Amino acid sequence: MRHTIAENINVLSKFNAGDTVTISLYNISTESSVVLTSNSCNEIGATGVFKWNSSNITTAPTVFTEYLWIMDNGTYTQYGKIVLGGYPDDTLADTNELQTNQGNWLTATGFATQNPPSQNLDDYKADVSLLALEATTQQIKTIVEFLQHIEGGKWEIVGNQMIFYEDDNTTVVATFNLFDVDGNPAMENVFKRERV
Repeated sequence: MRHTIAENINVLSKFNAGDTVTISLYNISTESSVVLTSNSCNEIGATGVFKWNSSNITTAPTVFTEYLWIMDNGTYTQYGKIVLGGYPDDTLADTNELQTNQGNWLTATGFATQNPPSQNLDDYKADVSLLALEATTQQIKTIVEFLQHIEGGKWEIVGNQMIFYEDDNTTVVATFNLFDVDGNPAMENVFKRERV
């Protein structure tokens, strides 16, 4: 999602409650590290969700800029992208011009006069490929979060079911029915499991 250059946005990421989390920021275009006034991420309540605000960028961008952010708790990292400037700022300028000249429609300019960045079909194919990659990245993130929940919390066998919990040890992540070698429900000599 694009934001105006003037917006201060929060970047959010999930870690373990009570972790110490820091962030690094890179300008994607120049592949350079960005100087921050603070790289500390603050936990929201005791949720394990950490936030960092773009107001901590020492030198704010003046033109369209894409950033890679990487949050780290010392054990694992999470990453994403921030986009500041570009079309939102251009649209805002058009809207302001329209507001200024609303009494005289003959002098109003703007009306989203932005031209597409390219008329080249290959550029659009690349954009679609990038969207597919972002969808794949989201799927991988979902799978990794599921595995973190399965591995991070307690598990117990109740009746013929194995129940896995998140690291809070109360939220159920998954439940499996357990069976013996003959396919009968079992608590002992378990041969297979099936997710409920």
